[in-house]
Amino acid sequence: MPSLKFKRKHGVIGIPREMIRSPAYRDLSLPSRCLIVELQDVWNPGHISIHFSVRRVSESLGVSISSASRSFQELLSHGFIKLAHESNWVNGKAREWQLNWLPINGLEPTDEWKGWPKVRHGNLDQSSTRGTVTHKTVPPEIRSPKNTVRRERKINELH
Repeated sequence: MPSLKFKRKHGVIGIPREMIRSPAYRDLSLPSRCLIVELQDVWNPGHISIHFSVRRVSESLGVSISSASRSFQELLSHGFIKLAHESNWVNGKAREWQLNWLPINGLEPTDEWKGWPKVRHGNLDQSSTRGTVTHKTVPPEIRSPKNTVRRERKINELH
């Protein structure tokens, strides 16, 4: 069978079927699945990581900042991405992410998503999946400060 040639001006994005059919991917919310496509769109095989901010995701997906933040948290907790470098607000640099399903510097992908739900990243609790994200399970590096203050205020009012 001859291989298909894609003659597209700006290329194509391919996502491995093995990943799409995995329990980790199936557990993701729709914004998180869309974020995978957005991340792969800006990925360049010559780079180790990509810059992508919560605000940029919010704008490109048409979701709130908190939804965008939750999408990053889901991809982290499910092993699809890894934080490579923290943001530098003063210099205007967004966080840098490694995409675990794609090769990095000629090395094979880490495919950490295959180990879900046993994968652990920092203080993320793997039993906390979509719909049960709390201010304690979202890593500080991807919390939206405005929403965190609002959540903490609500929690304090309850106690």
